[in-house]
Formats: sequence, C-alpha cells, structure tokens
Amino acid sequence: MGLFDLFRKKKKQPKGENNNFAFVEETPIPVDVSSNTGDVEENISDGNEKLTTENSYSNIDDIQEYVSDNSDELTTKNNYSATVPNEVFEKIAEINNIEYISDIMVEKIEKYPKLVDLLLEGNVPQDIILLLSYEEKLTSLPFNEEGLRFIEFFELDEKTKKLVSLLKNEIDYDSISSDYQGCYVDLKELEPVEFQNVIDSLIPNIKINLGSEKLTKTSMFSNTKLYFPKTENKIVYHDFEKFIAGNIELNEEIIVQMLYSSFYDLDEAIIDKISNCKIVLSPKELQNNIDEYTQCKVDYELVKYNHLIYVTEKSSLNSEMKEKLVYQIKNIYSDGNIFFDFEVKEKILPFLEGLDIEEVKKLTNEFNLDIEEYREKLIEKPAFNAKFYIDENFNDFDNMSISNLIYHINKLPDDLKVSILQEPRVLEKLNISDKLDEPQLKQFIYLLSTRLSPTTMKFVKSLGFDVKKFMSNSNNDYKNSFDINPIVSKYGVYDSFDEEVTISVADLVGHDYVPKANSDNSGMNILRTFEKFFEEGGDGYHSRSLELLEYESGEQLLKGLERRNRDTTNMLVREIEDGKYIISSNGLHRFTVLRFHYLLDCMKNEKSEEELREMYKIPVRLTSKTNFKKTYCNYLIQKANPDISFISFYCDANTSTIYYDSKDESETVDEEELLDLARKSVDTLDSDSLSEVQHFYDKFESFHNFMDKRVPNFSDELDTTSKGGIKL
Repeated sequence: MGLFDLFRKKKKQPKGENNNFAFVEETPIPVDVSSNTGDVEENISDGNEKLTTENSYSNIDDIQEYVSDNSDELTTKNNYSATVPNEVFEKIAEINNIEYISDIMVEKIEKYPKLVDLLLEGNVPQDIILLLSYEEKLTSLPFNEEGLRFIEFFELDEKTKKLVSLLKNEIDYDSISSDYQGCYVDLKELEPVEFQNVIDSLIPNIKINLGSEKLTKTSMFSNTKLYFPKTENKIVYHDFEKFIAGNIELNEEIIVQMLYSSFYDLDEAIIDKISNCKIVLSPKELQNNIDEYTQCKVDYELVKYNHLIYVTEKSSLNSEMKEKLVYQIKNIYSDGNIFFDFEVKEKILPFLEGLDIEEVKKLTNEFNLDIEEYREKLIEKPAFNAKFYIDENFNDFDNMSISNLIYHINKLPDDLKVSILQEPRVLEKLNISDKLDEPQLKQFIYLLSTRLSPTTMKFVKSLGFDVKKFMSNSNNDYKNSFDINPIVSKYGVYDSFDEEVTISVADLVGHDYVPKANSDNSGMNILRTFEKFFEEGGDGYHSRSLELLEYESGEQLLKGLERRNRDTTNMLVREIEDGKYIISSNGLHRFTVLRFHYLLDCMKNEKSEEELREMYKIPVRLTSKTNFKKTYCNYLIQKANPDISFISFYCDANTSTIYYDSKDESETVDEEELLDLARKSVDTLDSDSLSEVQHFYDKFESFHNFMDKRVPNFSDELDTTSKGGIKL
C-alpha cells in the first residue's frame, strides 16, 4: 500500500474494477516513512532532478501535537483524482518529518507544483507547513520576507489581500529616526471633538485654562502607536493621554506601529486609512499602563511646571526666597521627577499657599493669556548654586567636620567643585580667608583628589608650592628598609653602636613605621605619611609636634630646632646601606618635616645638590649598623636550606647558632664555618633562587663586594649559567 493511499477515505467502486486506492478508516493513520525509499528516489530522479534533495529539517513537534489534538479534522475526503504520484507524498513526508498529511495539504500539493518543489527541497518553514495543513486564519503567518514567499498557496479573502498589500510598506523599528515622535492611539476613534480644556494646577484650588480646543480623541492604552514627523505636527510633548492634534492626515510620512494581533484584526476602513503609511509590526506588547500614562501626561505637567515657575517669580515673596524656590522647582523637574510632585508639595507649596489666594488667581489669569507659549516652554536645568546645593545636600553643614566636608566635595565633578570652593561658608570652614583664583582652585581641587588629611592639606597650602608636581615625582617617596635593601630588611644582622654622628638629611631617607599600601612595597609620597604623626585635635602623640608645621622653609626649620634647643642629637638612626640611614626609633616627627623640606628645596632647584646636602647636615645618634658579613651569610644559608628555621647571631661575638626544623637539632658555628656554609649553600641553590641572588648581586654594591670577596664560587655559578651550562 502506497503513501498516497493513506490519505483517502473509503471509496465505492464497481465490482471487479481495478483501482490504485486502498481503503482507510476515518481516523488518520501515521505515515510509514521507515520503508526503503530507494525506488522512490529513483522514480523521482527519473522525473525531476530537483526532487532528490536531502532532508534539512528536524521533526515538527508543534505540528504533531496539533494533529494529535485535532485528529477529526485530518480525515481525508472522497473522489480525489491522482495527479501526484504516491512516491512524491512519501518523499515530502520523509524530508519534512511530517507524520500526518491532511486532505487540505493534499489538495495544495496537487494544485501547486511550485509548492511540491519547495517541500521536496526542504525549504518550507515549520509554521508554514502547519498553516498549509488546516483551515486556519492566517493569524500565525509570519508577515515578513520569508512568510510572504508562501502567500500564493493560500486562499485569501479581500481583507487579507489588502493586509498583504499593506506589507509592502513595512519597515524595521530601528529605522524610525529621532525626527519622529510617537503617540498611542486607538484607530477606531478618530473623530475630532471640541471641548473646554481646564486642568488643575499644582497649587490647590487653582485652575489653568488651556482654552477651547479641537482635538482627536484617542485611547490611553492602545496596541497601536503612530509616529509623526516633529516638524509637521504640534505633538511636541508626546500627548499620549487622550488626544492627537486634529485633522490628521495619515500619509506616507506617518509610521504606524502595532502588534501582529492588531494587524490581523484591523477592519478594512482602517486598512484603507493607513494604506500609504509605513508599517512596523511588533511581536510583543507595546508599552502600556504606567509607561504610557507617564508619557501621555507630559504636556499637561509641562504647563503645570511653567505655571509654578511663573507664580513663584511674579509673587510678592522676597527675592531670596523666590530665587531659592525657583532653583528647587527646576531641580526637581529636571531630574526626571515630573510626575512625582511630593517634593513640590513638601518643599514649594507651603510657601506659595501662604500667598493671598487672590494674588495667585490674578497671576494665573496672566499666565493663561500666554498659555500657548507655556505649553511649549521646556523644563530648564537650573544653574548650579553652591549655597542652595549645600543647604540641600550637606546635612548640618555648620557642625560638619573638615574631613567630612572634603569627602562630600570630592564626590562632585570638577566644575561643581570649583563652585563649591567659591562659597564663603566653605572657605571659612577650610580656613581659607580669601576666594581662590583659577590656579589656586586647580591646586586645591587636586589636593582634594589626593585625600590628604585636613592637617596636611592646611600645611601644604600654607607653603604655596606645586603639590601635583611634588607628589608625582617618585624621588619624593619616603623609603623603608625594604626599599633600601630587601636582603637587609628581611635577613639583617646589626652591630650595636651608641655614638653621635653628623649626617645629611639627603642620606636620612625613611623609617619602618608607616606600612606601605601595596604588597610590592611600591612608593608612598612623604606627604601621605604626615597624617601618621600630625593631626590637629588628635591624641598626644599626633598633636605634640604641630609647631614643626609652622615653619615656612627648611632653613627656618633648621634654625628653629637649634634656637629652641630642640636639636636633633636624640634622633636615633640605623645605617642600612653604606651612607643610607633610617630612623630606628626616636625622631619620626622631626625627620618627616626635615625630609619634606629637603625634598621641596630639591624640587625648587634654587640651590645646588651639594649646597643642600651641606645645609641639611644634622647631628644624630647612630644606634646600629648592618653587619653585611653576617646578614648576607644568613640570607644565602636560609635561601638554600629550607629546613633551617632560625639562625641566632650573638652581638659582638664570632659564633652563631643554627636551629633546624627539628626542635632538638641545632649547631653552633664560628665565623669561618658560617662563611663556609654560605659558600656550600650557593652550590645548592635552585634556578629561581640563583636568579634572585644574581639580581641582588647586580643591584647592591655591598652584596656584590661580599660575594666577590667571601663567596668566590658564586662567580663560577654565574659563568656556568652565562655559558648555557646546566646546574644540577
């Protein structure tokens, strides 16, 4: 039994007459596509080469589901004449994975040879196959370039033909330019109406008369949206509520956007009315409810806004109050809160409600005379007013701390910072007596961005130097022992001293009492360390030396320290590298200010380096110096021997004790044994450790000299490495 036979109802025949059709039951029978189709392909190939295409579609689940739910509609009719071979139907079913072929589809297949070709090529979309199978409205037909390819295979009524014709004007939504404005409308209500338009103002019991108008009534929540060229219509503010300007001509310049479902439901009169318009079809709901309501109210709210401004400006309120209220009104509306008038009710209306009602009515009547002007007068963003901004955004300004004020100013854009820093109240709080000129403003804005402490900012401002230039120079970073020599910082062994020496602040470079922010110990400008030692109103440690910040130059500071018997002889220092010192304990406040002034004088370049070095010589107390022999032995031995937990070096002694991870295991060695262990350690270094040692060898002269003198075998390691040898 062939496939074609499966789609025919039982047919009465004269007895004994041959017939190619078999008899089937009323219920549809699944198509058998599992049999050998070689003969079918051969037959098709003989008749038409186009019919040999391979299947490019997967199972059509939606069709199968629909068929199972609507089986009664799928039974075939009697009295067919065969114009298409059974094998063709079989091949169509196979290629398109069709489990059932309805009688309606059989009719179309027999009627349209072109459709047969498309089906055998596998070029018919699944939704089209479904529509070709049943007597359905064309509500699922994709009205796009792909869908329109199949229009000819449907029996179209006159309305549908018009819809198809209308699609010649279809455009993409993205092609709607900014020169258009949109309105939601109900196309079934385009009758112009005349009415007296009166709306409530924001001021209670006050009406605004918009005059007698002839407009076109519309629906607030429509599934259709019209776009008009802005230059040809008065719908400037998106009148989405209930009106479009009257006497609308729906010509080729107008765009109609609607849902697919709305498109199918259009009556012929509307189709004719929009026949020349551009069409945009949307698969999803257009904006509705609150979004549409928001848009449709803009024109009336604009009038209310302008009325509020007008009454405020023309009222009998004093000039300062009027200025403040107008600023607040503009600020509220320009932030996009046009429909959230609770701010207006809270901030503005209490003042306007205090006016005489007759005065407000009189001003409203004046406003109504020029109503057309105010229907088109756009919302303005007020010019920034520092005084009003502070009142509204800085809580309890009078009691605000300087640091909190700086925090708030820092959050503002630079142009607003300039305005704020010209406000007398701000200048007074920041202890600035006069308004800042442009260079001073730029400097101060930069200072704000640095987030220096208020005490530090006050100090640097008093000196009047280029802070940005100073802080961008890495030479002005404070140093710790790691910056000077990382080996000494981690593995340092020191010899004790107690003697007064004279050194230059040029060589007194830092301390280890301010942790660096970054793990890689990157630089920190010395100005950022001031807050660790100086703070007005701070505890005893931070406030005890504030007088050091009163000196206007390094020269004055040096003289002042000497004159007030606050010399530097009790500043305790440690030598980390040859000629490089850090504060070991006492003297951090004095060092910070001295070092800063020295670096500032270097930047000013008014004296030579040698002159400054001599000028900044001070007496200090040397407490310790790096013992490079023990330090570098300590480094090499522990680097090569991970089982060593600790090496104890006895002060001023030639012996050291090495402790291993095993608690019970240790050994005491003299200086020569220690050096010998360091040499042996070099021979066992892995490639990474050897690379690190070489880096320090190249960078630090003291380490270079030690290795050359005490660990000569290291040179052999370097030679082997440089010649490409393999270290085992």
